[in-house]
Amino acid sequence: MLLTRKAAALSLGFSAILTAATIAQPQQKSTSTDAQLVVDDAHVDWFQKSEVAPLREGVIDRMELRIGKEVGKKGDVIGYLHKESADLAVAEARIQAEGQGAVMKAQAQKDLAAAVVLRNKALNKINPSYVSREEFQKAEAEFAVADAAVTEAQDTKKLAEAKLRTAERVAEEHVIRAPFAGQILEEFKHEGESVSAREPIVRLGNLDTVRVWAYIPAEYAFRVTPGTEIMIQPRLGNMKVRKQYKGVISAVDQSLQAIAEEAVRVYADLDNSQHELRPGMKATMTVMLRPEGAALASPAPGTQAASVSSGVGGRQAELPPLPR
Repeated sequence: MLLTRKAAALSLGFSAILTAATIAQPQQKSTSTDAQLVVDDAHVDWFQKSEVAPLREGVIDRMELRIGKEVGKKGDVIGYLHKESADLAVAEARIQAEGQGAVMKAQAQKDLAAAVVLRNKALNKINPSYVSREEFQKAEAEFAVADAAVTEAQDTKKLAEAKLRTAERVAEEHVIRAPFAGQILEEFKHEGESVSAREPIVRLGNLDTVRVWAYIPAEYAFRVTPGTEIMIQPRLGNMKVRKQYKGVISAVDQSLQAIAEEAVRVYADLDNSQHELRPGMKATMTVMLRPEGAALASPAPGTQAASVSSGVGGRQAELPPLPR
């Protein structure tokens, strides 16, 4: 009986060694140009998401958009801070900027001084003794002072116009605007609450485009570049959604990551105008490996697709090739 148990144990030990040796064998290189890489652990993420904050400290006067409301375009109003003081500053600056009195007064004094100089010249043409040299020089000096006064008045008006633009900008900073089109996902502040500059009041996200990322084994990175075609098949739990979404790789990370083995992260930006893909979804990404640029290791001959599993339960189903 003891001998039988020892024999069984030795048999199991040899079987385990043979299995481990079989798994450890390196994959054979492939010459196929239509190879696909199936990554079973892709992630759907936001392409645009922002916590929107005011540019100035203040108290929220009113909110124009609430949770779930759509922002039609960049620059749409989300809310307002109380801005009565800012509006008064704008009104005061506008009066100074649009006032013409100082310029008109200076111009009138210049015209009077110019008339005196012309009159003196006309009199001296008739008789040089009519206007003394001192009086003539004094009139010319008064004309120069009047001309400088016109320039000073014009400069003062330009300064007032600049102050008006500054006041208008301060008033505009009391308006909280959307940095891009999207949907209000969350509210952090409400009417009547004080808020500091750059303290978020809402979270805004854009679902029209989503970013899908996944890790691929480093040996396949040489055959994936921006523009490489992919197909996304979302999963709900362990069930795959039947609908597939086509896209292209938008970026390939240049650094290696230690994810089970050396891997490279790839990104794809997909059109999601129907808002069917949601951030947080898991998906299967099928990458159409490019033939150019020899890979360090490729699927074995006769294998159309290489599969990288994340350990999620359920049977792995290969996606059909992308349409040409």
